[in-house]
Amino acid sequence: MTHNPASMTRDRLSPGTREEMCARRSASTRLLSPDIVSAMRDHVSGLTDEALNERFGISYNSWRKIMTGAPVNGGAKVGHSAA
Repeated sequence: MTHNPASMTRDRLSPGTREEMCARRSASTRLLSPDIVSAMRDHVSGLTDEALNERFGISYNSWRKIMTGAPVNGGAKVGHSAA
């Protein structure tokens, strides 16, 4: 008999554990206010990983999320200028 590792993991997680994981994931992401997004858009010097990292400390992927209004990882230093 073969086992699917993914289903085994799901089976081991209790509903409380899944809820806790979702809560942690939600707590580690954040949405930025439109004012911050607008200010970032006004001060962007380039749309490359290097330019965005130098200016705001974020990656291009984080920039795309911010511009679409999606939540970004709470570890990103969003809105902080490196200069």
